[in-house]
Amino acid sequence: MTTKVTLAIEGEVIANPGDVGEILKVISGLPTGFAYHVRFPGRTLQVPEKLLEEVPDA
Repeated sequence: MTTKVTLAIEGEVIANPGDVGEILKVISGLPTGFAYHVRFPGRTLQVPEKLLEEVPDA
């Protein structure tokens, strides 16, 4: 998966649009829909599905 937006924690950029992350866990049953635990280099974040997109096959 890749993020559609810049993801940051307290101003520290963790992932930029197009950065590829690995899905570790799917979280369902949230009021806002699905979310995922996504591992980006050095950090794992919980990201709403609407902020992610699939990486095209190379």
